[in-house]
Amino acid sequence: MGQYPMRRRIKTFPLGLAIVAAVGLGAVGSGAILWLRQGTTSLSTPLSIQTQTPQVYWIAAGPELTLTAQKLEVPKGQSPEVTLTSAFNRLLANPPGNTASAIPQGTRLLGLKLKGQKVYVDLSSEFQRGGGSASMIHRVAQVLYTATSLNPKAEVYLTVAGRPVKALGGEGVELDTPTTRQRFAQDFDLTLPAN
Repeated sequence: MGQYPMRRRIKTFPLGLAIVAAVGLGAVGSGAILWLRQGTTSLSTPLSIQTQTPQVYWIAAGPELTLTAQKLEVPKGQSPEVTLTSAFNRLLANPPGNTASAIPQGTRLLGLKLKGQKVYVDLSSEFQRGGGSASMIHRVAQVLYTATSLNPKAEVYLTVAGRPVKALGGEGVELDTPTTRQRFAQDFDLTLPAN
């Protein structure tokens, strides 16, 4: 009998099984690396929060009364009503430096609803308190532009303590109901933002 070199028998895995195992280990490994990189971040917390930016409108300091916008970042995924409510809560607080507000202190948001292209804003009775026609026009502009910051073509229905506002102040500044940015800019001579 001739001698043959001894052959080793090597066990082999089917190629498909080897690929599945490698992919599985890779996914587990990358998940572990991601978890380590997150540090103390909870696994249920998203890594980045997308935001939408409504704008709050103030009166800019200067020789002329002009509106100026301040972006307000809020988490994306909120309903537009919640987003605009946040914008109004900011609007009815103290204005940021170098700006002012024509809206009387103590004015509160009583309600805000959106229905399609319509925004319904109900403010407390303090909104009508004090000031001449320039003050009245600018406070309505602040409300109108803030209310339409998510949709510049929306129609705004403004009420005070549940009653539609047709005129403001002792000088009787008349308002169209509903009003839009375009209509307001045509009716009143004041410097307004481009959108």
